Parts: sequence; structure tokens; C-alpha cells
Amino acid sequence: MNRDPALGEVIELNSFGVGSFLFSVQSTRTEKLESHISGLNENLRNIPGINNIHIKPEPLTFKMLPDGEIKLSSFLTIEFEIDLSAGPHSLQDENNFIFYSRPFYDSVVTLIFPKFNSNDPSSSIYRVREYIKSYLKKPYSLEVVGPSPFHADFFVHKTNFFRVDIVKTRGYDKNNVHVKSSKPNEIVEEIFRELGDELNLFYLIRQCEKTHIEYWRNVSEAVAKALRPVGFFSIGLVDQFTWLRSSRLGHAMQKLAEFEAQSLSLPQIIEQRFGDTYDAGGAYLISYNKKENKEFASFPTDSTQNLLKFVAEMRGRNASTITSYVTIFLNVVLTTAVAVTLYLLGIKS
Repeated sequence: MNRDPALGEVIELNSFGVGSFLFSVQSTRTEKLESHISGLNENLRNIPGINNIHIKPEPLTFKMLPDGEIKLSSFLTIEFEIDLSAGPHSLQDENNFIFYSRPFYDSVVTLIFPKFNSNDPSSSIYRVREYIKSYLKKPYSLEVVGPSPFHADFFVHKTNFFRVDIVKTRGYDKNNVHVKSSKPNEIVEEIFRELGDELNLFYLIRQCEKTHIEYWRNVSEAVAKALRPVGFFSIGLVDQFTWLRSSRLGHAMQKLAEFEAQSLSLPQIIEQRFGDTYDAGGAYLISYNKKENKEFASFPTDSTQNLLKFVAEMRGRNASTITSYVTIFLNVVLTTAVAVTLYLLGIKS
């Protein structure tokens, strides 16, 4: 692959793709941290083509971990080499990669370096992801936070400074990363050190958006149930009684209120992380984070709230009307019953 000499000397680890890979385990009991590390190590070792595995925990990780789903990557540094020759994503002379995963404050940042000259190193994220998923055995699983791959290809150049030149293109951006280090391991650590916090922020925003979308889906389902039309022959107990159907409406309102509370807290969390990330300098990828934050998904909370209020008012009026009709009906029935009873007793009214 030809490079512009002005960009610097091309080195061994000359490109990489970015993602966020989370290895998890579904644990049925409380276990030692060492047991989970050994289990993940063994499971990865059993995948064809994976070798030179190095897994170590963060210094403050608990020694005992509870049962349930445990996101191992959130407190483990994971490195290994991988050869995709045995899988369906094998390509001639383009199957060897080095995998690096680091936990940060809010998310996991994954870098994958092809061990060959690549014009699109971001594709390594997809290929390695699908390969591992096809072989990983329960109770272990691999989850990714999108976009994985990050929508840019990164090319490494040896210089005497650190800098990222972003080159916008119609497809994935072509970003030139200038590094001061010369040894492969030092280059990797320099990239994590300089870009890790920004990538952490990027994937925090995406994870918050994903959580927000999933919660809105719950709101939508609750609203749909609350607004479901009721037929005369509906067999559902809740559908037959207005006072029971109102519980669905109340549930939908509660879900919407919880969503609105979340809508207030998430921007504050992201804003705080923006400050923590950029107050100290190093704004190499800030354009990506500003774009993600600006395009954070929005939802029609006001119109939904107004709709629920309208339905509540209409049902309240209908309930009042029905109550009036029932009261009149009962009065007529009771009056007639009393008259008939008195007549049968021989007392004319």
C-alpha cells in the first residue's frame, strides 16, 4: 500500500479498526474472579485460530463476583491474536489480526489491528466479531455496542508527535494517526492513552441512546395497550370494566413519566462526561462526539402526554355519563319495585 511520505514512516501496526466488544458470562452462583478469568481464557482458547491470550483484571476489581449476567470486559484487559482462516469470513492472505480491549469509565474500547496492509481496517471489526460469535460457547457471549465498526479507518504513522488528521470521505473517513512510539506495544498503549477517553465518551453516548430507545419501546407498548379499542364482546376482564381499564392508562402515564425523568438525566450525564473528557485537552475526535450528541434520538413525549390526558378526560366524561344513566335507571327500577310491592300488599300509592 503506497503512502504519502509527508505523513511519516509506515510501521508494523499500520492500521486499525475501532469498536466496543463486551464479553459476558451468565453465572449461576457467586464465584471468584479468577474462575471467570480462567473460564473466559479457556473458551477463547478453544476457538480455532485464537492464541497468545492475555487477560488481566483492573486493580480495584472485586475478588468475588455475584451470580447473574456479568460483563467481564467492563473490568478486564483482554488481548489475543486471531486467525480467521477456519471460518466463513476467511480472505486470502488477510486473516490475521491482533485484538486489544480496554475497559474505561463508562464503556469498553476495542482496537483490532490487521497484521497485513489493509485499505479498510474497519472491516476487521466486523469479521472478527462474527467469527468469535460463531464459536463462542455458553455461558459466555459477545455483545457489541454500535457502531462497531466505528465509521472510520485509522492508519498509523510514526512521527515525533501525536495527532489525528481526519479525512472526510463519502464512505468511512480515512483518519491518519501520528504516534511518537516505535514499538508495537507502546504504539497500542499510546493510542489508548490519547484516544481512549474520547472513544469512551462516543460509546457512552451510543449506549445511552440505545437504552433510551429501548425504554421508549416500553412506553409505546404501554400506550398502545391503554388506547386499545374495546369491543362489546371483548372477553378480557380488564376490557369489560372502565375502572379496570383505567389502570392501563395509569401504567402508561407512569412509564411516560419515568421516560421523561430519564430524558432529563441522560443529557446531564453526557454533558458532564464532555467536560471530564475535554477540559484536560486532547480533542482529536471531538467532531464525532459532537455529532453523536447532536443527533441523539428524540421522541414525541409532549404529544404522547397530551394524548393520554385527552383519553383520560374522555373516559372520565363517559364514565360520568354512564353513572348518571345507571343512577336514573336504578331510581326508575326501585320506584317501580316499591310501587308494585305496595300494590301487592294492598296499599295503593
